[in-house]
Amino acid sequence: TKISGGRMIISFPETKVGQAVINAIAIASLKNIDDITASGKNSIRADDFQLRSWMDIGDKQYAGEVIQFNSIPSVLFGTDWVQFANKQVKKPVTFQPGKDSYIYVALKSGSGRVNGFENMNAEIITDENGGTGYKVYRKLCQADSIMVIPYGAEAIVALEPVTKMQPAYDLKPIVQYRANVVKLSDGVVKDSVNERYCAVIRTNKEITIDYPIQTGVADIYSVTMKYYYDKKTQIQGKLQLIGPGNTMMLEELVQFNFTNPGKWNQFTINTGNMINAGNYIVRLVINNAEGLAISSVDIQ
Repeated sequence: TKISGGRMIISFPETKVGQAVINAIAIASLKNIDDITASGKNSIRADDFQLRSWMDIGDKQYAGEVIQFNSIPSVLFGTDWVQFANKQVKKPVTFQPGKDSYIYVALKSGSGRVNGFENMNAEIITDENGGTGYKVYRKLCQADSIMVIPYGAEAIVALEPVTKMQPAYDLKPIVQYRANVVKLSDGVVKDSVNERYCAVIRTNKEITIDYPIQTGVADIYSVTMKYYYDKKTQIQGKLQLIGPGNTMMLEELVQFNFTNPGKWNQFTINTGNMINAGNYIVRLVINNAEGLAISSVDIQ
């Protein structure tokens, strides 16, 4: 279906529970790489490549050869991509996208990595020689900036504009950070609560609890904090994300509610915007919170 106005409505009239299932939806815009250009003195000719939309299984890797994509990772399905005429095209390609975009480069497994790009831990598999794998790398290209891809037809190259769609968190791995890594201010101790090793607040003065975390790729991340609080009052604190150079990346008010004996509560926020791969600190700042126990922070 073609969508206008940025809205799609899917309806199942008079359908009972379990009788209608949506398995998957793929959404993409067309022709995002009209601004691909030549690079340097060895200009790439118009007959050296084609600009293709909607990468899919079964597409031919090269226009003049029969090699096809047997498997592509979900992140590349529906992207725009460069189809080279044949394996002999060696000239670099320059991108200058009109809006923030991801540039994807996939190289044959074992041929090294793409410097300055993030490893997506994903692979394209073609039917060449019974199955040839290409490891996928990604880098964010800011609007109107120039990025040169030097590999020519040795690489599979694709582009995807950055969107505001939330990532499918349920498909992404969760990394849990427990009390063994936490850094505490005065008034907070490590102790066992409900059979878990926790950071426990022993004062009503303002305290901080820091969880050093690490992200592997540039993306939007969710932060889930698990806690126990046995007082029938609500308390509020600030959850912060601290970046390199003590940069404040995020600050949100969070609320802690009464927790039934033997149970744990949790809340989840997300970074809202993409953050780069690297080392960060998730920091809780709170006062009047004596008795609050923090079990862990989950990053997804």
